[in-house]
Amino acid sequence: MRIFIAEHAMDDATCRRVQAAMDVGVREPTEVIEGEMALAEDVRRASHIEVPAAIFEVIDDHLDAQRDAISTFFGWQIDGREGVNLLRYDAGGFYKPHVDKADLPAWPPAAHREFTVVLFLESAREADPAGGFGGGLLRLFGDDTPIEIVPKRGMLVAFPADTVHEVSPVTDGHRDTIVDWFS
Repeated sequence: MRIFIAEHAMDDATCRRVQAAMDVGVREPTEVIEGEMALAEDVRRASHIEVPAAIFEVIDDHLDAQRDAISTFFGWQIDGREGVNLLRYDAGGFYKPHVDKADLPAWPPAAHREFTVVLFLESAREADPAGGFGGGLLRLFGDDTPIEIVPKRGMLVAFPADTVHEVSPVTDGHRDTIVDWFS
């Protein structure tokens, strides 16, 4: 399994700026697609947060700055992005194993996803004792042993969108991420 990692895709100050916007943003439970969009807290427990357009512009600039490197790494011409999602997993939050690319009438853009992109806004305590949460590992499943990625502030991870992956339960604090899909 090939995984692209950029350790410092976003600087600490910008990560904190996005998190501060998330703290006061409009928060809604995150749904899953099971034939239709629905809350399924036995599958996923997280919040989607809306922030001002200026914050999305900053995020877009950081993601677009990684486009060529991701394209080169995977040998794939990237033509677009689906759009940023800001996600917060509070203590007890998780997302069971799933894939991000699928042919779903309830969300047609999912069929065009080639790469999932995750940018961590906070470090797990497993990576940095001063981190803002415990648990919340990104676990990717391939042919062999699962690969566990410990979140680190500013680190961007990209992988094929048809890769089975999960977010392990957050034990305390909150895990903030930016998620998007390149096509």
